[in-house]
Amino acid sequence: MLGRNVSRLVIALFVSLLSSAAWLGPASAKDKAGAPAGALRLQTLSVHDKAAAGGIEAFHMLIPVGWQTSGGVEWRHNQSNLATVVMRIWNPKGSEALELFPIVPFTWTQGGITFFPPGSNYMGNIVMPVVAEPGVFVQKVVLPRHRQKAAGLRLVERTPLPEVAKAVAAGIQEQGVSKQVKAEKVRIEYQEGGKAMQEDVYCVMVYSISAILPGTTFWGPERLYSFKAEKGKLDETSKLLHTMVASMKINLAWFNQYLQVMQLWQQGQRQSIRSAGELSRHIAKTNDEISAMIRQSYETRQASQDRISANFSRSIRGVESYHNPFEGRAIELPSGYRDVWVSGKGEYLFSNDAGVNPNVGDTQTWKLMKPEH
Repeated sequence: MLGRNVSRLVIALFVSLLSSAAWLGPASAKDKAGAPAGALRLQTLSVHDKAAAGGIEAFHMLIPVGWQTSGGVEWRHNQSNLATVVMRIWNPKGSEALELFPIVPFTWTQGGITFFPPGSNYMGNIVMPVVAEPGVFVQKVVLPRHRQKAAGLRLVERTPLPEVAKAVAAGIQEQGVSKQVKAEKVRIEYQEGGKAMQEDVYCVMVYSISAILPGTTFWGPERLYSFKAEKGKLDETSKLLHTMVASMKINLAWFNQYLQVMQLWQQGQRQSIRSAGELSRHIAKTNDEISAMIRQSYETRQASQDRISANFSRSIRGVESYHNPFEGRAIELPSGYRDVWVSGKGEYLFSNDAGVNPNVGDTQTWKLMKPEH
């Protein structure tokens, strides 16, 4: 079941603005990062894993200049996916936020699992009857755990995402395992700090049945994150937040370490990993050499991530695919701007001012991007 657990982690690490100044806060003629007034500037956030050997970068992504972050990669010695991302990224001058919820694996056997009651841990999976719909999982599991203090919380709408489910399913199949994928967006409303808030929780669920264990289902979220903003602003804000999720890319060196530790865990050594300290010692022993098989697995899953992002883009108006001339690839970015610039350092500048040229007064090189049609 290595493929199931790796795919779950990889996708979890991953997944038009009318007034960008609202997200960046009040701007002067030129902000501290060099962006003109009314422009949006995205920079690369590198998230390092302190538990990994060498404290290397686990993944990187785009976030607006001035936004703050908390959390990161968490290794969990008692779960079959071993690592997950628990993170929040928000605008300190507003209420907009992206939150990545922990990915927890579950399992259930018809009639229950002998000696393992619901809530217990069976081979790294939490024993729980299968929740067949992503929206119900959000209602019954996610919100009680992560939004229990939200005042006046109510569910507004559940929206199926069949194209997203299809894209995820195409990238996670493995021989001898039957997999079903479902995806939904759940919109909720509540009060926070005296303001009416809206939040969309995106949940992609995978249900796996192995030919070796008929009647047993390994299930759980493959993607689980949310977009939040003040009521009435969420639809526009989601374009920016989607761009942030779509830009997430795992570091190959970290992926190599993760797979090595996962293989040890699955080869029976999970019995010896009984604490975070013992897990850390296994991580420290990983080899820096990247095999051809691991590199191919990495590239295959990155391609799958790109396809999933493209499906999200087609369902969200105001998001467009641009060609990055430095990297020679397409990237999903907010539309609705006259000019979109990219630098050699991977920063992006969006502006509707015809007189803006970020090359003036800057030491790095910027190139104008064109939409892909």
